[in-house]
Amino acid sequence: MKRAMAKNKQQKADAAKNARLKRFFRIDLEEYRKVEAYEQEHCPVLLGTTRRALDHQHQTGQLRGILDWRINRALGLVENAFHEDTPKVLQSLAWYLMHFPVTTVLGPRYGIIGKAKKKKVMIYGSPTGPTKPSKKARK
Repeated sequence: MKRAMAKNKQQKADAAKNARLKRFFRIDLEEYRKVEAYEQEHCPVLLGTTRRALDHQHQTGQLRGILDWRINRALGLVENAFHEDTPKVLQSLAWYLMHFPVTTVLGPRYGIIGKAKKKKVMIYGSPTGPTKPSKKARK
């Protein structure tokens, strides 16, 4: 009985998702799952968690793929700020994350851990892990 209820619940969820996909994006759940399977094979990191979003270009409506909802949101912010330069900005950002400029120019340096703001106890990074300043330095 529980299996039947779970199956019915899943069928209702699938029907609702199918209706939403058709209404907003003009594809059905079967097509969505084909794209999802393709991405799972080629770029699974973009899928992230189970909360996914069908990504589309806002200016043209063209469907692009399925992304973790947070990546989709971040991409929208970058696109709104940089428009047609978005691919160049994202490629540059990937380079930046793989080749820290400070490390390249000055060698490894460490600053505050977490958000850069004044805290009761300032904790800094180091090659061996987090470090707290001595009591003398805190005064």
